[in-house]
Amino acid sequence: MKKDEHITVSNGKKGKVYTVRLVYFHKGKRKFYERAFSEAKYGADAKACAIFHRNEKMAEFQAGIVPQTAPTVGELFERKFELFPCRLKTRLQHEYFFRQAIQQYENVPIDKIKASDVQASVNRYCETHTHDMGGKLLSVWRQIFKAAQLEELNIADKTMAVVVPKDAVPVKKRNVMISDEDLKAFLDALLEYNSDNPRGRETALVYWCVLQVMYYTGMRPAEVFALQRRDIDLERKEIRISKAVGSSTDKKGQIVPAKTINAIRSVPFTQALADILSDCVFGLQPDDFVFTIEGNLIDVDYFTNHIHLVSKKSGIQFHSYMLRHKFATDMQKTQSPRTVQDLLGHATFQMSVEYARSDEDERRKAIEDRKLS
Repeated sequence: MKKDEHITVSNGKKGKVYTVRLVYFHKGKRKFYERAFSEAKYGADAKACAIFHRNEKMAEFQAGIVPQTAPTVGELFERKFELFPCRLKTRLQHEYFFRQAIQQYENVPIDKIKASDVQASVNRYCETHTHDMGGKLLSVWRQIFKAAQLEELNIADKTMAVVVPKDAVPVKKRNVMISDEDLKAFLDALLEYNSDNPRGRETALVYWCVLQVMYYTGMRPAEVFALQRRDIDLERKEIRISKAVGSSTDKKGQIVPAKTINAIRSVPFTQALADILSDCVFGLQPDDFVFTIEGNLIDVDYFTNHIHLVSKKSGIQFHSYMLRHKFATDMQKTQSPRTVQDLLGHATFQMSVEYARSDEDERRKAIEDRKLS
């Protein structure tokens, strides 16, 4: 080996700096090792110290002894999925946040990440995204640090000092209400969409029935898609809800348990829905699952996109969760918050109240009925 091999020389403020730079392999991955020896610290022995240290480290690497360095941000990001298993949809969301705002730190050891680095990544992301989305990004950073702590690394959670910026401009609330007139017009438009071919007519009818179930019961779309014949009691007019269509750790379109323990419930329905289920579902669908397209479970994203396309073509602003909000709003007028909570399958009645909305007539009447002293 040449005397100066793997050693570079540069000029520092107080003399020369001899830097040892080596490459080694650990767990099949190429790693880099670096250490500097300056004349400011080691005097005339700086070069000799660098040569001695290089020889020592090369002997260690050849013997399989590698530096104990902290895992990188990228390594911990992958490790967190092993430590905190999640559904495929959640994993894809986290991978999106990683690509958008964390990937630039992928090869940085976690112990080199400063709170200011995390804050900077959140700030940059929030320049074009909402406060709520910034909070979701921060939660991914938090899991990365939690993974480091579970690996028993003495690493402080740098996210504790990070603040998600407020929205740069006021966020306009998404419209969640629809009138009975607009709803009828949308359902008619849905039945007409792509009705010139058999597949289009089948899809339209199935989706029309799905929306009817949501309208009469307040169920989530994924809960409706998972319904089996045994879940519906036409005689008692009751639907038993215990599952949904979602994703497993590696596949989409899977039957998964209900969202929470509160989501497991029974919802009564009226004769109007019983007639729809008897005529349009049980009479047409041969499968065990009540709602399928050509025998396949309905994909939530495909359904949402289809509804969006119909909305765009018809000019009627609509998304399926409007029906859940409408159900909550109608129920709150005559029922207790607890009843509404149980029907919707919410964890708290505050969530049910948030789903409900008042209309203009109700707000005007409230002002007129106000008693002033």
